[in-house]
Amino acid sequence: MGCVFSVFQEVVLTRFPGKEGSMLGGKTRSKEVLVQTTPTNTINTVAKDSQRTPGHEITSLEEAVESQNTDLLQKIISQGVDVQVLHTQDKHYISPVEKACILGYTDIVKIFLDNGCSPNLPTSCGRLIHSVLEAMKTNAITAADGRQLVSLLCRSGCDVNIKNKQTATTLLQAAELGDRAILEMILSICREVQLTKQCGGSLFSPLHMSCMRGDLDCVQLLLKHSAGKHVNLCDANRNTALLLALKSMLHNLKYLNAARIDIDHNMTNQKDKDSVRFKLLKLQYNSIGIVEALLLAGADPNCIGYLRTSSYARQAEFLESSLYFALQLCALDRTGGFQDSQPCDEYTQTMKLLSLESLQGVERWTGGVTNFPMVKDEAVPSPYTGVVRLIVLSGFDLDFVSQAEIVVALKPHHADTLLLDEIYEFWNKYKLQKPPKLMHLSKQVIRIHLSHLQGLHRIDELPLPYRVKEYLKLNYL
Repeated sequence: MGCVFSVFQEVVLTRFPGKEGSMLGGKTRSKEVLVQTTPTNTINTVAKDSQRTPGHEITSLEEAVESQNTDLLQKIISQGVDVQVLHTQDKHYISPVEKACILGYTDIVKIFLDNGCSPNLPTSCGRLIHSVLEAMKTNAITAADGRQLVSLLCRSGCDVNIKNKQTATTLLQAAELGDRAILEMILSICREVQLTKQCGGSLFSPLHMSCMRGDLDCVQLLLKHSAGKHVNLCDANRNTALLLALKSMLHNLKYLNAARIDIDHNMTNQKDKDSVRFKLLKLQYNSIGIVEALLLAGADPNCIGYLRTSSYARQAEFLESSLYFALQLCALDRTGGFQDSQPCDEYTQTMKLLSLESLQGVERWTGGVTNFPMVKDEAVPSPYTGVVRLIVLSGFDLDFVSQAEIVVALKPHHADTLLLDEIYEFWNKYKLQKPPKLMHLSKQVIRIHLSHLQGLHRIDELPLPYRVKEYLKLNYL
């Protein structure tokens, strides 16, 4: 499973029992993503199925599998028994290979594969790789053993482009598992179109799933592969990956707020406090990192599912926008960033700057001013203020909603009026043209710093081909 949910289960859910089913809430597939079923029922089913297996040869194979007797299995196979005999007339029949997957006997599965079993063997889950991933999801197969087995299947010619019995792609199943190593293996051999395949009634893509789970490393990996083709895909409820990430952050924030109260009032050991606080801080920054990765990869902050017509429709549209969810996070945040000082190194430099510096301050960097003061506030600023600023600097359109309408929309949550003043001051400065985006401001700063360097004229002295020198001048100077 991904690091986010293991941390949450370890730190938060153990202190607040009975709340594990609502972290993603509503229609974001929380039960499917978070609640893992134990393999007990599946194993019992396997035991019952083994009693009605037709044929003496297969029964012998099954006995060897159930007893995890590798020597007996090798002996039976050496007698010429077909290791992938399938009894398709019995829909309840589970083959010996699949049974080994369900029981977590990876050494047995490897023996089957080494002795001619097809890596694309049909199973009750779809194909063999789907059974392996399902067994990992139920913890029947450990992460380390599962990675080795998936690697063997991929090297043996497994077709990862085939869907499972629930019509989900292998890539989506790997994203739901949240194991970066396995996701990377499947990405290396699957077709590019698998990134844009949307499955089930919810129409989730692999990127949607990783964003809902909060797996930053998986999100970053998926965005390295043709991000422009799938970063703005909408699910059945017209949610993009960015909106799903922000909604998940909102659902998780109530647990983070409760955890902060628990740390401050119920924990006395300072060492334990620091340990738990750091884990939750990393969890919080992980989710912020996902939003940053999506926006820098081209996620459209204006993707929402409502038409812009009447004033009422405009307000309804704003309530489903990325900026509204980000402002909600700032208004509801009671964690204090799980710290009493500046953000830790878990932040990227981009988010560290945007969480501490106003939009006007960031803009002043383009004028060469680098010694101006940071935002002053008696309290530690919410780490989510950087998310708000990044959304604005990514091109969110404020023309369709007024500051007064935002205040009304956020009234139940006590909106940060200073932050809103900052946003609209920045926006109103550019009435005749669109405000600059973060990338444009960054390029300006780079050009300013390059202009102050003294050795740029010596680039022609470098022992490089002429075309390489011209390329460097064009792209970097």
